[in-house]
Amino acid sequence: MWNEYQGCCLRVMTGSSVLDVGCGPGEQRAEVVELWRARQYAGVDLSYGMVRDAHRLWADSLFLAASAQGLPLRDGSFDVVTSSFLFHHIPPADRLTALREQLRVGNFVLLRDLHAIELGLTAWFYGLYSSVFDGSERRFTAPEWRQFLAAAGAEILAEGYANTDHVLGRHCFFLLRQIQSNA
Repeated sequence: MWNEYQGCCLRVMTGSSVLDVGCGPGEQRAEVVELWRARQYAGVDLSYGMVRDAHRLWADSLFLAASAQGLPLRDGSFDVVTSSFLFHHIPPADRLTALREQLRVGNFVLLRDLHAIELGLTAWFYGLYSSVFDGSERRFTAPEWRQFLAAAGAEILAEGYANTDHVLGRHCFFLLRQIQSNA
């Protein structure tokens, strides 16, 4: 999965303007600009402290304090919007709004997150662990991710899942674009 994800990043980010939603202290800026060759990087995070720290590290990049559910940006402002391990921290009732905002602001959305175990007692324990010890909200299973993305009006251009048969390291990614209406 990692090689597929890297390939998607290189393909859509090279020469592009990239917005990192949930950027934290800007840790991915170097990767986006140097490894994936983006022409411009900007970040958004809910935490003013994280935005302050990102400004200190990367004074040449734009950082905004804002909610993922209400990005203060024009439609199509960025070529690519990315978020890494953000959605499992957003309450499930707010996730659809957050993804629709990413689709509104970017021509492509590259989402990386975690997926849950689907069945049985292990799934129950995994859910308990992730909510109590990790501080996560409910994590989507692979089928729930696809349902969620469709409900947001997203077309899946590429996707990948790691460690579907393990408890740890259950990463997934999706390269998306908004489904264009014929109206």
